[in-house]
Amino acid sequence: MQKSTELMFGRGLVWATGEIHRRQRGIMNPAFSAPQMRTFLPMFQDSASKLAQMLKEEVIDAEPSGQLVVDMIGWLSRTTLDIIGELGFGFQFGSLDGLENPLRKQNESLFIGTPPRYRLILKTLWYYLPELLLDLIYLPTPRYRQLRRYSAFMRNFSQGIVERSIIEGDGKDVMSVLLRANASEDPRRTLSDIEMVDQIATLLFAGHDTTAKSLTWYLYEIARNPECQERVRAEIAAIRANKWVEKLSATDLESMAYTLATIKETLRLHPIVNVMHKEATRDDVIPLSSPIVTKSGEQVSSIPVRKGTLVDLAVGVYNRLPEIWGADANEFKPERFLDIDKSNHSNIGVFGNLMTFSSGPSGCIGWRFAVLEMQTIIVTLLENFEFSPPPQTEKTRIYRKPAGGLMAPMVEGGRCAWMGLVVKSLEE
Repeated sequence: MQKSTELMFGRGLVWATGEIHRRQRGIMNPAFSAPQMRTFLPMFQDSASKLAQMLKEEVIDAEPSGQLVVDMIGWLSRTTLDIIGELGFGFQFGSLDGLENPLRKQNESLFIGTPPRYRLILKTLWYYLPELLLDLIYLPTPRYRQLRRYSAFMRNFSQGIVERSIIEGDGKDVMSVLLRANASEDPRRTLSDIEMVDQIATLLFAGHDTTAKSLTWYLYEIARNPECQERVRAEIAAIRANKWVEKLSATDLESMAYTLATIKETLRLHPIVNVMHKEATRDDVIPLSSPIVTKSGEQVSSIPVRKGTLVDLAVGVYNRLPEIWGADANEFKPERFLDIDKSNHSNIGVFGNLMTFSSGPSGCIGWRFAVLEMQTIIVTLLENFEFSPPPQTEKTRIYRKPAGGLMAPMVEGGRCAWMGLVVKSLEE
């Protein structure tokens, strides 16, 4: 599994474990602090406004009725790519402007279709092959060749980004902040040149496609629950009524309790990474919150694991456990986050007691970036548009399917992610 991760992202933060992970994380933390994230809000707002304006001009106004079935995932993917390009590396992708770039094509190719069974079998074999052997052998599968091409492309692309950031030096983007944090003369407190380059592939993945798909699932749930959609819109209007300026502050967004609850509920029901793979670095014992009974009738309250044991963390299962979330855990119910029973609150994740952003030392370093970005785009879209499901047919019915390691919305038989929603402009 670590070799597959290295092929996609190099030796960046997602790949790193143990002491390497602690060192990389410590150096990168300043670039993702809460104060740093707040400086990004104007860019989030500008990009969200640009998305709304283009939806009106190029999609909605083209239909006399003022509403149209729109594949929202494409629009959101282009928006989040532009955002991570500018805020992550000071790079202008121009995706919303229709500019084509090789990186976007490379990135999109990673998330096409559900993997065939033979690929799953071959991937399982990777667990049992030494890493050095995997570096030397050639696996004759389309996916392996695709990962190799992506890895080579990203190394070249990222090297150029780092070199430009070093020359400019005073940028406010994540990479510039990271380079300044990496200025220590102590090699134990710095990233190597390769590690610095490989963080870019990690940030592009974590700050682009994952957020776009999360936003897509948000619109899906809001479209299916119009009363929730209206309540969010009313909360935004109430905040606006007390403002003398056009743009909302980070404090304004944080005060929208119900809107935040709908975001948490979406991330609970639709974690983009459904399973996280871990490997025990030492012998340990995993305690269970509730005892289980084995097939032999033995009651077990803990599970011993040996060093090297592979452990799959079922994020989607935890996020829907009735013991944590109630008997209605499979329903979209944002209110569950407004009146939390503290006696049954486990505080596992970094956000909303969810496993969606992982937890502990491996918790997603960019979760604040993702949440603030989602808040900003959601507020802008719901102020300008009404979303509803299209007529339900086999061509429009949405399913959650794995695509390149992410849970994507797809129609039956589709190879690419698709989320068609009826979008209606709220302008008179």
